[in-house]
Amino acid sequence: MGSGLIAQLGLALLVIGFIVALVYSAKRWRALDVAAMLFVFFSALVFTFYAAATLKTHDFWRTKVNKLQAELDTELHDQELLEFGDLSEVVQTTDSLVSQQLALRNIILDRGRVWRNCTLGGAQGEQLSIVIPPRTADAAAAPAAASDDAAAPDDAAAPDDAAAVPTHRIGVKSTLYAFKTLPATNGGTPPMFYLGKFFVGAVSNNSVTMAPLLPPDPIQINQINSPQGSWTLYEVMPVDANYKYSHLNRAEIEALFPADVMGVSAEVRDRMLDEFLRDGKPAREDDPPERIWINVEFVQKYTMAVDVGGGEATELTTQNFDSSGRALANKLRQGAETTFEVGDVALFQSVVAEQLIAQGVAKRGEAIYVRKLRDYDFLFTNIAYRMQLLSDGIQLVEEDTKRLNDAIAKAQTQIAYREEERTKLAADLEKFQEEVAAIKSYQGVLAEAYASITANTRDLYASNNRLDAELIEIERRLTEEINTRTVRAGAGE
Repeated sequence: MGSGLIAQLGLALLVIGFIVALVYSAKRWRALDVAAMLFVFFSALVFTFYAAATLKTHDFWRTKVNKLQAELDTELHDQELLEFGDLSEVVQTTDSLVSQQLALRNIILDRGRVWRNCTLGGAQGEQLSIVIPPRTADAAAAPAAASDDAAAPDDAAAPDDAAAVPTHRIGVKSTLYAFKTLPATNGGTPPMFYLGKFFVGAVSNNSVTMAPLLPPDPIQINQINSPQGSWTLYEVMPVDANYKYSHLNRAEIEALFPADVMGVSAEVRDRMLDEFLRDGKPAREDDPPERIWINVEFVQKYTMAVDVGGGEATELTTQNFDSSGRALANKLRQGAETTFEVGDVALFQSVVAEQLIAQGVAKRGEAIYVRKLRDYDFLFTNIAYRMQLLSDGIQLVEEDTKRLNDAIAKAQTQIAYREEERTKLAADLEKFQEEVAAIKSYQGVLAEAYASITANTRDLYASNNRLDAELIEIERRLTEEINTRTVRAGAGE
């Protein structure tokens, strides 16, 4: 039986008892007294009703106020946690707005300004006109507030009296890194193609005119002329970092490196994906030493230098750290040595970690595989330089090949001429050989005739000699006879 029903029964009994008492008292009371009693009784009932209602309302709202106050206290505590973290912790382990702002400041520290969703407005030779969409004040103010007063991008500020930022704030003679952005399978729009480093020659309110600093390759030319996707312009080449991919699974990483866009073999792509997926995971025995980092726990107090050259300024360098992990770049220098206490845990490159373990300063922990970070500005410039050298070499080879082909063509022409000449000479040789054969045959006839004539001449010569001897003999006898007869004739006188 509920309290409400009991109250109703009590009220009914009270009314019945009052009526009974009033009926018995009416015999001795005057009518005015009875009327006054009735008025007082029913007024008390009405007052009791309103008092109960007031009490119930007061109790309801008090309960609600207490509940809302508790919720407000909880929300204020949660707000404090979200804004500052757990203030009772010496080392913050809870993410907060302040910690995320610091993380954002670290992320955008070297990023520079970025202009997204740009389009190619036109091209005249190497000069490209890039249309840059305006940024709304809300969208521009958000990063400015998030980054607070440290390294906020210039394009993040918006005028208080404007609904949209009317200018991109890109200056003439600036250098920009351009990427072609295409929709990814996971819904994002990551940069897919590096279009090159450009020099800004002219600017207008919503566009810039720029030209490539290095000749683009055929793939870049194709993507520059392609209407698909949009352009993203970076004031500073995006910096590679391990944490940017540590939270991604295989499907998300594969979506960032689509096979149809990369243009490499499946084996090369799998090796590259494996490098990203294994980053920060336990190392394997076959991993190269320079890719292995080891967690060590210090068992002795130890002080070590973390800057190259003892904190002295160094020349400009394309590397941030040396092989042992010491800072080379001035902006990364700590400016003092680092001291590790007993029990401190730190991650070192395997060579340094092995030295610490060998010295007995620390004990070995888990070995981690760390992906090699890439300086994309240097790599893209170096690749473009090497491709230009290769292109120049190909051009020289093509020119040499053309000259060689021309020489071959001339040689083939000469060969054809000489072949024709040889054919004619062969025909002449054949005719000459026939003439030689005829001459040889005629020579044989002449030799026979010569031999016959020689024999006849020899016989004739011998006959002539014999006849000459006979003639001399006859002439001698005739001379003797004439002399004899002369002598005789003289004697007879």
